[in-house]
Amino acid sequence: MMTDPGRCLRLVSAPGMWHSHQCSRKVVRDGFCTQHHPDSEKKRQDASYAKFAEQHRRANLRRLGAFLEWLHDRDEGAYQDLLPHVKAWRAPPAEAKAPDNFKDIP
Repeated sequence: MMTDPGRCLRLVSAPGMWHSHQCSRKVVRDGFCTQHHPDSEKKRQDASYAKFAEQHRRANLRRLGAFLEWLHDRDEGAYQDLLPHVKAWRAPPAEAKAPDNFKDIP
């Protein structure tokens, strides 16, 4: 397969095609177009992973909250040692207070 030096080096496939072909976009940097340049791909992948990690963290917090609520509703002797954690979960967050003197902040 001959490659066109003026086009992106990435091999791509299109819907309904059984083989891959050279990307049709013009070269911008290092032989790749803006979309397929390794730096751009890494940046998009990192952003996607960060978004997934945040969604995963929030889902875990929701599950933990539901479990702690269930635990609080049971209120049986076997779970008494976990009840302080349940109450801490249900408590409203403490108000954040700004320091009186901003010069003390490093």
